[in-house]
Amino acid sequence: MNCTRHLGVDGSNVLDLTRAEIEGHLQIPRLVEALKKHVPGFENCYITNIYSNIGVRETRRFVGMKELTEHEIMDGQVPEDTVALGAYIIDIHDGQGGGTVVKHIKPYGIPYGCLVSRDIDNLMFSGRCISVDAVVMSSMRIMPTCMAIGDAAGVGAACAVKHGILPGEVDVSEVRAILRKANAILEPAK
Repeated sequence: MNCTRHLGVDGSNVLDLTRAEIEGHLQIPRLVEALKKHVPGFENCYITNIYSNIGVRETRRFVGMKELTEHEIMDGQVPEDTVALGAYIIDIHDGQGGGTVVKHIKPYGIPYGCLVSRDIDNLMFSGRCISVDAVVMSSMRIMPTCMAIGDAAGVGAACAVKHGILPGEVDVSEVRAILRKANAILEPAK
């Protein structure tokens, strides 16, 4: 279960992470007790494993050739250089305990430029650190989307090596053709 929550934590600060790790271990017995007492079927539950470190929702992201923004995903934009799709809700947890913002959205495209560094040659990104704003990160951070982004980054890197060019010089239509041949979904269903 992914149930403990830690407020006021800077995921890039080792002291905050240590405090959150300790808090998490202190919350676990209370969670098990609450499950046993209040959730039918959990009367005999017990802990079999505790993850080895605290999960961090977000800290820093790279700056890419493009940055995908809230405005673009709210409009359900799917640009011509899309190499992956996102469709999960916007899901923003207030780090100070003020609640959660949830917005349902249309499927949206993730452009190749979000995977390529603006400032460092031969550097590509994959997963939650791609070039997106915080709102987009709250939607694209889930595993299926991150897997599609990883696939696209790998294809882009392979194309760059094949042609002896930088990732930012890759023909995105070639990346898209390779992804399509592998049955990647690059447009929402109509």
